[in-house]
Amino acid sequence: MLLSGAPTPAVRELWEGKVRRSFTYRDGKKRARDLAELIVPVTTREGARHMIFPGKDERVLRVVRKTVRGLCHHHGLLSPVRDGQVLAVINEFEIMPEFLAKMTQGGSQADVLDYRLGLVEEEEIHSGWLLTYYGRTPFLCIVFRSIEMRSRLEAQAVLAQA
Repeated sequence: MLLSGAPTPAVRELWEGKVRRSFTYRDGKKRARDLAELIVPVTTREGARHMIFPGKDERVLRVVRKTVRGLCHHHGLLSPVRDGQVLAVINEFEIMPEFLAKMTQGGSQADVLDYRLGLVEEEEIHSGWLLTYYGRTPFLCIVFRSIEMRSRLEAQAVLAQA
């Protein structure tokens, strides 16, 4: 996530410290190789670039889901939340200001993680979350009331697209 976007002061601090040091560890070469495999050449209006897409990396999505699960417990909302109850995707659209205004603001270190949460009054869905890492990598997350309810809604969505 550190490399997926323009660098911020918090990102630079982590990169110059812990991340760089991690490349000197015994498995440092593997870490560097794993990172290099995530880099994708793309063409933009400004020309050729190399980018990383954290929303396509299951390891990143697992961390995002775990963060939401922990925040649910921290806020006393729902606990325990199983990994399969949480859907996490990169947020690629603008959230309406009216919707944002109804969400509760969270996060004590906004330069690392800023989040909003909204409880949903539906049978299948418990809550919606907007998580932004390092001021630039936004994720939209939905916590379902159960894994079964998530599966049912996803199956309905697939049928609707067919």
